[in-house]
Amino acid sequence: MSQRRIKLSLLSVSRSSFTLIAVGIALAGCGAREELDALSSPRRSAFPPASSGGSGGVLASGGSGGLPAQGGAHWGGSAGLGGQAGVHVGGGAGASAGGGAGASGGGASGESGAASQAGGGGSTNSDPCLPNPCQNGGRCFPVMAKTLCKCVNGFIGALCELPSFEPLGVALGASRSRAQAISADGQVVVGNLQFAATFDWQGFRWTRETGYVPLGFLSTANGESEAAAVSADGTFIAGDSSDTLERPVRWAADLQISNLGIAPMRNNGYVTGISGDGAVVVGFAYSNTDIVDYMFRWTALGMQEIGQGRAEGISSDARVIVGYVAPTDGEFGNAASWGTGSADPASLAAAPGFQYTSAHATNSDGSVIVGEAFNWDTSAHAVRWTSAGLEDLGTLPGDNHCAAFAVSADGSLIAGQSSTMSLYDDDGRAMIWDAKQGMRALIDTLIAQGAALDGWQLIRVSGVSADGSVLVGWGKDPTGTIEAFVARLEL
Repeated sequence: MSQRRIKLSLLSVSRSSFTLIAVGIALAGCGAREELDALSSPRRSAFPPASSGGSGGVLASGGSGGLPAQGGAHWGGSAGLGGQAGVHVGGGAGASAGGGAGASGGGASGESGAASQAGGGGSTNSDPCLPNPCQNGGRCFPVMAKTLCKCVNGFIGALCELPSFEPLGVALGASRSRAQAISADGQVVVGNLQFAATFDWQGFRWTRETGYVPLGFLSTANGESEAAAVSADGTFIAGDSSDTLERPVRWAADLQISNLGIAPMRNNGYVTGISGDGAVVVGFAYSNTDIVDYMFRWTALGMQEIGQGRAEGISSDARVIVGYVAPTDGEFGNAASWGTGSADPASLAAAPGFQYTSAHATNSDGSVIVGEAFNWDTSAHAVRWTSAGLEDLGTLPGDNHCAAFAVSADGSLIAGQSSTMSLYDDDGRAMIWDAKQGMRALIDTLIAQGAALDGWQLIRVSGVSADGSVLVGWGKDPTGTIEAFVARLEL
């Protein structure tokens, strides 16, 4: 019976990189030897410590569930599981050993006779890297009858199956596309396609499996719809569609469209957010004679108007609505939040040096609210509100306008747009922010991950998955076309 001996020494791990050195693999009695030396990667995570089993002190990876750490290396678990990883040690149920000289992979026992178990059911002579499970040029290394994929060329994932940057293109004869929101798991994207001939928009749902799927209209005569938000599991999509006027609508899983109605005295309504379960929809409405907007909340009980101004977002648990309160003269007001069932807003802290504030989004429980503080068209800074008050996040270097439009479930990752001009045209730079690294351009982070972005200008991040690893928005491709994108970060 052959004996495999593997020794891994993890000597240095930093926040921005890890180095796997002093790796020797000796395969006694086997006809193959694989050597890993000075394996480096720009990922920002570390291998978890090895655990020893029995008296033999065998290195063993986790059980069948694995450790779904977010970062460059994942140990244990089923192959392909573990989030946005550039390097993965995966396979079957892990290895265990009791006593003796240790365990060999593939379900064989060590020379001491101590039983060992390894997932996959293969023999000690089988090579788990044949055929190579790593996709897109990824290199496979066998480790304890499991596989480690070293990704290249801007791909990430357990098997290097996902591109760091994925442009969605345009479809259905449209001239441009914009992604507006993404489901909590990062799988379902919603947004809008615009058609050059009419300047009309049509909403879409997109997944990697289906590509673009168009959303229907209330009226085929007018033929326009826009998707603004999606429920946590991707089942419900909320937005607006025209009959003779703009109406708040919701699409179900089968893409059947429902008119949510509108409050009395209002003509047009626009959706800005939806709760995690899809049961609560928020937005704003106005009439053709109004100089101010009116916030609304929709539930199965009907439409409820909750004050002057705009509701811009809602927490996943539906407990907090965010937006801004507007004065009667139609000017911008200040950011505010509303609790469950409340019609009375709670003003958020003002920003020193700025006339106005607006809240655009909130995390899953409403404890972190993000938006902007601004002085009309002259300047704007991204801001966030927490229990500690307001924090000015600033702008990207050289810019004087910035706003946060999306935030992860725990509030740790914030994203939006920074610009030298207006934030509401096709200019500017998509930005991300966290407490450790501050604000930086999304494109720089993606290029550091190996993504090819020559000729691209990423303009805005409009949506973030729950864990902050998947972002959606739009940019300008090398031909100058405005195009939706999906970006995946190695956290």
